[in-house]
Amino acid sequence: AAWNGEFALRPFAAWMTSYAADAKFSFRLLPNLAVSIRSWAQLFFAGRPSLIRVSDPMTAILLLLCVLCLVALILTLRRVRFRVHIHQPILFRFSGLWLLAYALFLLIWLPNNTFYKVFGLPAIVLLAASCWPPGRNPETRGAGAAFVSLLALSNLTLAMIPYSRASSNDGVAFALGLAELDRPGSVVYFREFSVDDWFVRYFNRQSQWKHAASADVIDAELRQGKPVWLDTTSVEYFSQKEPVWLEGHSKKAEWREIIKPNRRIRFVRLNPGPE
Repeated sequence: AAWNGEFALRPFAAWMTSYAADAKFSFRLLPNLAVSIRSWAQLFFAGRPSLIRVSDPMTAILLLLCVLCLVALILTLRRVRFRVHIHQPILFRFSGLWLLAYALFLLIWLPNNTFYKVFGLPAIVLLAASCWPPGRNPETRGAGAAFVSLLALSNLTLAMIPYSRASSNDGVAFALGLAELDRPGSVVYFREFSVDDWFVRYFNRQSQWKHAASADVIDAELRQGKPVWLDTTSVEYFSQKEPVWLEGHSKKAEWREIIKPNRRIRFVRLNPGPE
């Protein structure tokens, strides 16, 4: 809804504390620690090597540059003696407490989510700034320059270029393949509006999206001759609450789905059902 210029504390607080329906606390500390360390590393170095196309000349050149930067970083670090001096103690304590409190919270709340850890990045920057000697100019060569170059090139090669392709995201590829849904009069029923639904709706603007209140409401749409679809959440809901109704309307129907161990998307275009 559009903002009408008025501020109310209760809806603002509800918005600030809202979260996804599948988000929850997890107290499996050792597995959480493993995935949390990995996701903190992905805050700096993102991407999946399996998405890389080495046959692409530009990608091959970027990979070679990444290797050269890594070699330069290793050779430089072998000559460096690390001595950390805290030049801004108050800033160091403030950023350290910020980072520690946030890291402990994310250890038990969605530890594998890298996006939430972006809010801890300012604390990391402030920690580094508190140890930087006042008046010292940034280095243009050495370990720092090699690390920054490796950071930029690796994220360009492993994340930005591969993720710019629709094929790297199951939800986007699925949404682009639902051209039949992008026509006037098409109706999609959902129980909970998921992230996958956002993708499908974004790439299929002519469809109408409605909450699946009951099977009778959907039957009324079908009697009007409209193309009616159920999303993943509606399929799961009616398979439990109205299995006979769903079977009658989905038998020999058009199914679009992705079934993987960590991904499940199911859309079905309902038929009018038995006469």
